[in-house]
Amino acid sequence: MVSPEHIRVRRGRKPVTGRAVRCGNCRQPMEPDDIFCGECGTRRDNAAGTGTRAGLAAGPAGVSIRDVVGSQIAVGDGNVQIRMSVDGTSQFGHHEGGIELRAREIPVLTAAGRTDLIGRDALIGQAAADLSRGISVQLFGVPGVGRSAVAAAVIRRQAAAQVRGVELFRGNQAHTLESVYRRLVLVFFGMPWFEPEEAVLRLEVAKADLRALVLITDCDLPPGDLGRLLGTFSGCTFLLTSRQQTLPADAGAVYEVDPLTSSQARELMTRALG
Repeated sequence: MVSPEHIRVRRGRKPVTGRAVRCGNCRQPMEPDDIFCGECGTRRDNAAGTGTRAGLAAGPAGVSIRDVVGSQIAVGDGNVQIRMSVDGTSQFGHHEGGIELRAREIPVLTAAGRTDLIGRDALIGQAAADLSRGISVQLFGVPGVGRSAVAAAVIRRQAAAQVRGVELFRGNQAHTLESVYRRLVLVFFGMPWFEPEEAVLRLEVAKADLRALVLITDCDLPPGDLGRLLGTFSGCTFLLTSRQQTLPADAGAVYEVDPLTSSQARELMTRALG
């Protein structure tokens, strides 16, 4: 656990110009317009020349920052926060019992995929049945084989059963454990969290008792990271698509999406051409 008094705001040393002002805590020189000491992080009291540790002042301290989107940073056990707003102001605060995350109501999944995929009925039915029993599912196979189409068909069945869930699709960058954590925090709690700390996140997820189906397409996280993800959101059920099998057998059901046979491919072409 990292206590507030051990947090240091370091800005790097720089030559002191003009009339030197010394920090009331460590006596290092400061610029006259500095708010915090660059050496020890103590906040300067302009009147008395002394200071108090950042984050422990009686009220939130405001500082000027640039190009920061609204966010929250948790340090150590999450008790110390830096809240940043889009207008470029920041507040240092202290909250008992951890960070402030409030779970949102997750909507019912939307039915967008087809359920009558050629040669996939058995696979779609089995995957949907597993998810209904709370078993996570991974669909893997070579690119272009139809993993996403199968996943969409499974989601359509879950939507018909009024299952609540979220869908994470890959953007320009591949999924990483940290990026998935950030996106899930935004979806489940409605606020961004820069560099979420896994231990704190696990506590908040457990406290919120999150229960939902999570679809992540093109999720090629290594087995270790995938295990951590499922452990952090242990109350959720996951539907994953990937190029290779990375979900351990004891963590869920794994199915390979095979290419269509020649007859199935001809049937697909006939359907496409009308």
